Amino acid sequence: CAAATLMLEPKLLRGGTTVAHICELVSLPSPASAARFAPLDAPLELIQPLVATAKASGCYKIIADVPAASSQPFLDVGFRPTQLAMEIELAPPASLLQGGVAQGIL
Repeated sequence: CAAATLMLEPKLLRGGTTVAHICELVSLPSPASAARFAPLDAPLELIQPLVATAKASGCYKIIADVPAASSQPFLDVGFRPTQLAMEIELAPPASLLQGGVAQGIL
């Protein structure tokens, strides 16, 4: 089983039009497993509904944050590499480290 996050972001510089972001693609552990959530090489069956939802929402583009090694399924449905992504890793807030699902993913 797998899951992903689709975020819709209104852009002030584009007159309030919307861009979609596909991120947090993960495989879900079974309830009986103590396994953590794991990054996923996204199957087309997961990507295609996200693209359809973004189109139906009137987005002018979709940005997918995926590792280069996992990019082929995105290329297969029409995505293209465009920009360099950069990050700074920060310590998570203490509130995220206390119990619940968040503890299983950190």
